[in-house]
Amino acid sequence: MNPRDDASEIKIKNVIDMAITFSAMNRVFEEGTKQKIAQKLANSLGLLTAVDGKDAFEKVQSEFCEWFIKSVSTAEKVLKNKKIKKSQSASYGQAAKVFNVVGKVYSYYCHLPDCESAAKLLPVLQISMPDSQNGDSYCDRNAGGVQANGIS
Repeated sequence: MNPRDDASEIKIKNVIDMAITFSAMNRVFEEGTKQKIAQKLANSLGLLTAVDGKDAFEKVQSEFCEWFIKSVSTAEKVLKNKKIKKSQSASYGQAAKVFNVVGKVYSYYCHLPDCESAAKLLPVLQISMPDSQNGDSYCDRNAGGVQANGIS
C-alpha cells in the first residue's frame, strides 16, 4: 500500500470511530463489538462510492443491516428500577441508525470519498441534515461548486 492509500484508510477508520463513539451507539451493544462493527462499516462505505441512486444505497444499507442483526447483540443493562434488561439481537432500526450516522459523518461532514461522490450520496441518506442555506460548504469552497444537494 502506498502512503496515500494508508492515509485514506486511516481517515475512514477515524470517521467510523467518531461516528460510533460520539453517537453514543457503542454503549448500546455488547462489549467488544465496536471493532467488528467498524470493519463491516469500512467495507460498506467502500461500496458507497458506486452508489448512483436510492436503490443502490438501500441495497448497501440493507446488506449492512442484515449482517448487523445476525452478528451484533445489545448489552445487558440494569434499569433504574434494578430490573435487568437481558442482551438480545440488535434490531434492524439500531443497525440502520449506526449506518446512517456513519454515512452522514462520512459524506456530509467529511466529504468522503470525494466531494462529487459525497454530493451524490446526500440526497439518499436517510438522516436529517442542516440546510445549506447559503451554499457555503467545504465542497463549494474547495471543489468547484459541488453543493450538498448535488446541483452545481
